Amino acid sequence: ASFDDILPLAIPRMPDFLASVTENCCRKYFNLNNAALLTKYQGPIRLIRRNGDEIISTNGHASGNRGNQLLVAVLQSRYPALFKDDEVANMVDDWLDQTSPTPRRLSVPRYDLEFCKDQLRKSVGPPDNNLGKDLDRDEKLILSYYLFSKHLTDCEGGHNNPLY
Repeated sequence: ASFDDILPLAIPRMPDFLASVTENCCRKYFNLNNAALLTKYQGPIRLIRRNGDEIISTNGHASGNRGNQLLVAVLQSRYPALFKDDEVANMVDDWLDQTSPTPRRLSVPRYDLEFCKDQLRKSVGPPDNNLGKDLDRDEKLILSYYLFSKHLTDCEGGHNNPLY
C-alpha cells in the first residue's frame, strides 16, 4: 500500500464522534504505519503513485497523496544528510506536486547520470548518513532527483484502476 499511515486516511471518513474510537482501533488493532515499517527495510523499494487516487489523497490532487509522505520518510531515513537539507526538501515538495517527470527533470541543473552512479558507488548504504553531505547545491539537487525518480513511479488512474 503506497501510503504512509492509515490514520490520516481513516479519520476524515468516519463521523466526528467516532474519532477517538477510530484512532484507538487503527493504532491498537489495524496499525498500518507503512512509513515506520519501510524505514526499517533496507532493500529495494519502488512506490507507485496513482495520480487520480481519490482514497489515498487528502485533497484530490497529487500534492495530497499520502504516498508522498511515505516516499519522503523512506528517502530521509536512507539518506538523511541529503533529504533533510532544507533546499532539497523544498524541491522534493515541488516535485511531489507534479504528476509528470518532464517538469521535474527541467528543474534540475545539469543532470548527470554518471555523477549519480559514481556517488552511489562510493556510498555505504542505504542507509548512508553522509551521502550528499559534502556536495554543493546543484550536486545535491542532481543526486536527490535521481534517488527520487528511482523510488517513485507515477501512473494515471484512480484508486480502483489496475496497474498494468
